Amino acid sequence: MRTTTGRPTRALFLLGVSAFALGALPAAAQSPQGGTVASGAARISQTARQSTIRQTSERAVIDWKSFDVGRTHRVVFDQPGKSSATLNRVNSVSKSVIQGSITAPGTVIIQNTAGVLFSKGAKLDVGGLVATSQTVDAARFQQGGGLSIGGGERPGARVVNEGEVTIGEKGLAALVGGNVENAGAIYARTGTVALASGTRTTIDLSGDGAIQIAVGGNPAEGGVVNSGLIDAGAGRVLLTAGDAASAIDSVINTTGVIRAGSSSGSGGRIELIGRGSGKVRIGGTVSASGATGGGSVAITGESVAVAGAARIGARGGQDGGTVRIGGDLRGKGPLRRADHVAIAEGAVITATGETGRGGSVVAWADGTTIFDGRIAAEGGAGGGLVETSGKFALAIGPMAAVSTGAGGTWLLDPRNVEIDNGGAAVSPGVNNPPDGPGIWTVDTNSLRQALNAGGNVVITTDADGTTPGNPGNSDGDIVFRRALNWTGSGDLTLLADGDVVFDASVSTKDGDFIATAGEDLRITNAIQSSGTGDLVLTAGEAIAIDADVRATGTGSIAMLARKGDIVGTWRPAGNLRVTTRSGDLDLEASQGSVILRRFNTSSGDNIQVFSDSGDLTVTAGYKIRIQGESTGGRWVRLGSSGSSGDVTLTAPTIKVFGGSADNTFAEVAAGEGGSITMNAETIWLRNGVSEGRVAALNRADLAMRAETQIWDGPVRAGTGGDNGGNVALSGAITALVEPLFGLAANRTFVLEPTTPGGAPSSYGSSVRLGVSTSGTGSIEIGAPVEAAQIALISQERVGIGAGAGLRATGAGDSLVVAAGRRFRNDAGTDALETTAGGARWLLYIDGFDGLVGAEPASGNFDLYGRLFADTPPSLVTYGGNRIIYGERPVLTITGETLDKTYGTAVTPGLTVAGLRPGDSLGTALATGPDVASDGAAATAAVGSYATDVTATPSDQGYRLDLVDGVLTVDPALLTITADDKSRIYGSANPPLTASYSGFVLGQDASVLGGSLTTTATQGSDAGRYTITGDTLTSRNYAITSTDGTMTVGKAALSVVANDASRPEGSANPPFTATISGFVLDQSIADLGGELAFATPATPTSPAGSYGITPEGLASRNYAITYVDGLLTVTPGGAQPQPQAPAPFGIAGAAERFERGVPPLTPGDATFRTTIAEAPPALADPFLLTYSLGDVVQYVPAASAAPAGADAQGFVPASGGLAEGGLAQGGSADCSGPINRAGSEAGCTRQTFAESFWTTRAEESQ
Repeated sequence: MRTTTGRPTRALFLLGVSAFALGALPAAAQSPQGGTVASGAARISQTARQSTIRQTSERAVIDWKSFDVGRTHRVVFDQPGKSSATLNRVNSVSKSVIQGSITAPGTVIIQNTAGVLFSKGAKLDVGGLVATSQTVDAARFQQGGGLSIGGGERPGARVVNEGEVTIGEKGLAALVGGNVENAGAIYARTGTVALASGTRTTIDLSGDGAIQIAVGGNPAEGGVVNSGLIDAGAGRVLLTAGDAASAIDSVINTTGVIRAGSSSGSGGRIELIGRGSGKVRIGGTVSASGATGGGSVAITGESVAVAGAARIGARGGQDGGTVRIGGDLRGKGPLRRADHVAIAEGAVITATGETGRGGSVVAWADGTTIFDGRIAAEGGAGGGLVETSGKFALAIGPMAAVSTGAGGTWLLDPRNVEIDNGGAAVSPGVNNPPDGPGIWTVDTNSLRQALNAGGNVVITTDADGTTPGNPGNSDGDIVFRRALNWTGSGDLTLLADGDVVFDASVSTKDGDFIATAGEDLRITNAIQSSGTGDLVLTAGEAIAIDADVRATGTGSIAMLARKGDIVGTWRPAGNLRVTTRSGDLDLEASQGSVILRRFNTSSGDNIQVFSDSGDLTVTAGYKIRIQGESTGGRWVRLGSSGSSGDVTLTAPTIKVFGGSADNTFAEVAAGEGGSITMNAETIWLRNGVSEGRVAALNRADLAMRAETQIWDGPVRAGTGGDNGGNVALSGAITALVEPLFGLAANRTFVLEPTTPGGAPSSYGSSVRLGVSTSGTGSIEIGAPVEAAQIALISQERVGIGAGAGLRATGAGDSLVVAAGRRFRNDAGTDALETTAGGARWLLYIDGFDGLVGAEPASGNFDLYGRLFADTPPSLVTYGGNRIIYGERPVLTITGETLDKTYGTAVTPGLTVAGLRPGDSLGTALATGPDVASDGAAATAAVGSYATDVTATPSDQGYRLDLVDGVLTVDPALLTITADDKSRIYGSANPPLTASYSGFVLGQDASVLGGSLTTTATQGSDAGRYTITGDTLTSRNYAITSTDGTMTVGKAALSVVANDASRPEGSANPPFTATISGFVLDQSIADLGGELAFATPATPTSPAGSYGITPEGLASRNYAITYVDGLLTVTPGGAQPQPQAPAPFGIAGAAERFERGVPPLTPGDATFRTTIAEAPPALADPFLLTYSLGDVVQYVPAASAAPAGADAQGFVPASGGLAEGGLAQGGSADCSGPINRAGSEAGCTRQTFAESFWTTRAEESQ
C-alpha cells in the first residue's frame, strides 16, 4: 500500500434535477406587509385571515417590507400555472417567520438576508420552494433565466424548516444559505430536495427540461443539518456544504431520515457531498431503496463518519443498488475520494437484491479506512461486491461483518499470487486468494482450461496477506512462473495490488488479457494475442518492456503506467516489437515518461512500436524520448511508413534523437491513411550521425503543436513528391534543417497563431521553407515566419493572419507566394519582406477578387496575365517586389464623345476605364494612346464622325478594349430677321430684305438655299402680311427666323361730285361724279355700297348755290375721298352771280378759323370764338357740342362777329394721323367745305378728325 495526498474536490457540485418553473413569495408580521410589485404583473389583496397575490405574468418580483405569516393566516399565490414563479424580496433586518400556510401552483421564492424560518405548524403546499438568506439576481430571474443566488447575507442568518413542506410532482424544494437546517418534513413527489450551504448557488434550467444546481464557496461557520424528514420519492436529494468552522465540526450532519425510495420502481439518488475540508457525519437513515431496483447513495467529503445508529440502504426488490462512501470502486471515477472513512460498530449498510443480483458497496479512503460495521450485498440470483479499502491503511474492527452472497466479492488488502503448475484450481469468475500469509499459487493448466472453455477468470490479490503481529509483509504481486497460452474466448484479468511480473510468456487468441498492477508491471517474456483478444496492461507505477508485446490478429494493446515510466530499453538481445495488426496501440505514462532506446551492446538490435492499421497513441506526463544509439543498426521507430493508423504523441517534452552511428536513426512515422499528431510543451528533433526525424508519408497528416520546437532533424510531409498530407504546426519553431512539405492535392498547411497553451507561435530558420499543395489545398500562416528562402505554393488559398508575416533573409527571389485563387492578408501592408540587397518578393494571385484584406506594399505596379505555372519567377523580367495576377484586367480606352459647333475646331480627348489602383497609362502602355477625328477641323460639315483610338499592346498585362467615340458637328446658330415693307394696294411687292446674325468662316447669305417669302401678292387686299425667312435652308446652320410685315395700304380713290344747275322751281337733275384712282383695271363695280348724292336743295329752294355731296360707296382697298359738287339754282333760269362776302356769322360769309389753344381738361368742351383784334370776346358766339361721331355743332351767336375771329376748342379724338396726314398740333386748310344752311344761320356743322387742335378753313362762294 502507498500513501497519497488527497486532492480537493471541485469547488462546485452539479446536480441534474427535473424541470420546474421557478417561483416566489411575499412577507410581514401576522401577514406580509408593504408589498410592491417591482416587475411582472400581479395584484395584492389582503384581509385579516388571507393574503392573495393574483399574478397574471409567468414571473413576477414583489418587494416586501416584511414577510411573516401568522398561525391563523394564509397566503395564496394565484399564479397562471405550475411553471409560474414569484420572487419575494424581503427588505427587513428581521428574519421571516412562517407559522401559517402558503399555497401556490407554481414556485415560491422567499429571499430574506436576515433569514427564513418555517416554524412548527407551518404548512406549505406549493409547486416549488426556494428559501434563501442570500440575494437572488432578479433581472436574470425575470428574463426567464434560472436563479443566481449569492451575497448580501446578514451575520447569523439561517434558513430553517421546522414545518411541513409539500412540493408538487417533479418540483424543487431548496433551502439555500450559509447555514441551512431541516428539522421538519419535506415531501417532494419524484422531485428534488436540496439543502445547500455555500456563498454562491445557481439553479439553471437545461435544454432537456432538467434543472442543475451548482453550489460553490465556503461560508464562515456554514453547514447543513438534517434532523427531520426528507422524502423525495424516487427523486433526488442533495446535501452539500463547504469547509467546517473548526477541525472537529461536521459541515453535513444528518441524524434524521433521508429517503429517495420508490414503492413501484427503482430508488432515486441521494448525495451528501462535503466540499473543501468539509466533513460528513451520518447518524440517521439514508435510504434509496426501490421496489424493482435499488437507487444510489453517494457520501463523501474530506472525511466521512458513519455513526453506529446510521442505516444506509439501496435495497432493491430485484437488483441491489449502489452505495459509495468516500469514493468509487478502487478509488476511480469522478466521485471525490475521502482522506478518511470510519464506519462505526452498529452501523448497517445494505445494497441487497431480493430476487436479482446483489448491489455494490464501496468504502474507500486515500488515507485510512476503519470498518467495524455491517455491510450486506447479497442477491437472490448472485452476490454483490463489497470493497473496504484504505490506500494507506485498512483497519477491520472485531465487529465488522460483510455478506456478499454466493459469488459475491469482498475486496480488501492483497496477498501474493503466482501462476505455475500444481497450484490451486480456478473457475470462471473472480478468484480471490484465501486469507493467510505467503504465496498463493494458481495452477496454469486449470487456468488454461477455464479460459479455453470460454470462462472469464479474474485473479486478484484481494485477500488479507498479513501475518498477525507483522502487518504489511505481503506486496500483492502476481508472477507468471509458467507460460500460459489459451485459444478460447475466455478473458483473463489479473488485479494485483503490487507488481505483475512476466517471468514466462502469455499468449491468447480470442480472449482478452488484462493485467493491472498496483505497482510495477515487468515484461521479460513475450505477450501475444493472435486473434481478437485485447492486451490491456496497467501499472500503478512503471512498465518495463523487455520482450515483445504483439497483437497479430485484430486485438488491441493498451499499456498504462500511472505514476512511473514505460521503458523499452534493456532487452538483452534481439529486436523489440510492440505492434498490432489492426487493433489500436496505446502507451501511456500518466505521470512519467515513455522511453524507447536500446541500451544493450548488440549491434543491429532495433525497436519498433507500430500498428499496421490501428491507431498508435503514446502519452506521457513528463516526456517521450525516442533515441537511436551509438552502435550501428540500433535504431528506433515509432509508427511505420506502411501504417494506415493515426500516431499521436502527447507529453510535456517529446525528443526524437538520432544516434551517433550509421543507421541509428530515431523516427516517428505514419503511412497512407494515417497521421502523426504531436502535442507537447517542447518538441526536439536532433540529428546525430543519423537522423532524428518525423515522417508523415504517402498523404499521412502531420500535426506538431508545442510551446517550443527545435528541428535539428528533418520534418517530412511526403517523400519528396507531392504526396504529403495535411500539416498543422504551432509553437516557437526553430528549424535548422529544411523541412519537406510537398503536399498532395487538396491538403492544407497551417501554422497556427498560438500554441495550445496560448503562447504566440513563430517560425525561424536559416534555411529554406517550402510548402506546396494543389487542388483545394490551402496554406494558412498564422504566425511570423522568417527563413532564408520562403516559397508557399497553393492553387486554392494562402492566408496570413493578424500579427503574422513572411520575412526572407536570402538573396534573389527569396520570397515567393503563389496563392492561387485567394490571398488573405490580415497582417497589414508589410506582411511580405525581404532583407538582402537586391532580393525581392513575388506574390501570385489568380484573380483580383482573390485579394482579401490588406494589399502588401510592393512599391511597384502590379503585373497581370501571368499565372505562376506559366510565368515562374525566372520569367518575371520586371524588377522589384511585385504582385502578379493571373487575371488580365480590361483597360477600356474610349475616344471622347463630344459635340462642337460648325465653324469651330476641337481636339478630341479620350477616357480611360479599368486602371487598377496604383496603375497609370504610363505603366500599362509603352506609348500612346492616340485619338483623332475627321470632324475635328473647323470646316468639317455638320454630321457625325468617329474619334478613333489607337494604342500599343500592354506589357503590364492589360487586355485593351479600344472604343471609338463620336464627334458630332452641330449647326451654327443663324438668326434671320425679315425687314418690314409697305406698298399701296395694286402695286408690286418691293424687294424683300433681311438682317443676318451668326455667319461663321466669313460666310454670308449666299450660302443659304431658298429665299425670303411673303403671302402678299399684287392683288392682295389692303392689310398686313407676313414676310418670313423660314424657307431659307443650310446644312451647316440652324436657322431661326423672325418674320417681318408687308403692309398693303389702301389706294387713294377720289369721288368728285360733278357740278350741276337747274332753274329755280324745277327738280334737281341727276347728279354724277367723277371717280379717279382705280388700279388693277378695277371700276366702281369693284366697290361696295351704292353711290348716292345729298343736297339741301329742294324744288322749292330759292335760287342760290347748294352743295352736292357724294356718298354711299365703300371699299376695303381704297381710301375714298368725296368732293362736293355745287348745284346752282338759277332764278327763273338765270345763271348765278358772284356775291360780296357776308359778315361773320351770316350765310354766305367766308369764315376763318384761326389756330387756338386747347382747353386744359379733356372731354366735352365748349368751343368759343373771340375777336382777336378787338377784345373782349363776344359772348358765346358759338357753342360746340362733342360726340363720339366727331361732329361739332356750331350754334349761331347772339350777334354777328367781325370776320377774322378765332375759334378755339378741344376735340379729344383717338389720336393717330390727322386729316391730310398732319401730326397733332399742326394746322392746315380744311380739305372739305364748311356747310351753311339758312340765312344768317351761320356755320352749322363741321366734321373733324383731329384732336387738340383747330383747323383753318376758308370757303369761297
